[in-house]
Amino acid sequence: MKKLSSPLTKQLLIQLKQSFKEFLTLTFISTGVIILIFWLIGQPLEISGDSMTPTLLNGEHIIIEKLSIKNTLPKRGEIYVVRHPDNNSVFVIKRAIGLPGDKIKLSNGNVYINEVKVVEPYLANKIKTSGKTFLKDDTSFLLPTDSYFFLGDNRENSADSRTWGTIKLDKIIGKPVIVYYPWENFRIL
Repeated sequence: MKKLSSPLTKQLLIQLKQSFKEFLTLTFISTGVIILIFWLIGQPLEISGDSMTPTLLNGEHIIIEKLSIKNTLPKRGEIYVVRHPDNNSVFVIKRAIGLPGDKIKLSNGNVYINEVKVVEPYLANKIKTSGKTFLKDDTSFLLPTDSYFFLGDNRENSADSRTWGTIKLDKIIGKPVIVYYPWENFRIL
C-alpha cells in the first residue's frame, strides 16, 4: 500500500497544527479573563443557611458584583457579602443597618438608629430584633468612623453584628445582584 504524502495532506496537517495553537491561545486568554472577572468584578456564591430568609433562601445561587464597593460607600438597607470577622476565609451575607457614626440601639424588638425607629419592610411579619452578646437590648452603641453594623433578615436565626460586632469597610466584598439558581427563583436584587 502506498503512503499518502501529497502536498494537500501536508497543508491539512499544517492547518490542523495552526488551529490547535489558536484553540490553546484562545482557551488560555479566556480562562485568564474569566479569572480576572471573578476576582475583580463578580463572583458566584451559594446561600448557606436561613439568616436572610425571606429575602434570600438556603441553597439559592447568587452573583455578587465587587466593583461598586470600591467606588461607593455601603448604603443603609442594602445587602452585602462580607468577610466573617473571626475567619477571613468565610463569607457571610447580611443587610447594612448601621453606618459609621450612627448610634444603634435595640429595644422592644425594634432597631433604633440615632434614636429613630428603623422601618424594615423586608422583614417577615412579627420578626423581632433582640440583642445578643455584642449588642444587648436597651444598650446604645456608637459605630466608629470606619465600621458598619450588619443584620440578617431572619433575626431570630442570624449570627450577625449583634454577636460579632461591627465590620470594617475593607471586609465588605460586594453586593448580590442576581439570584440565578434554582431557575424558578431567578430574580434581580
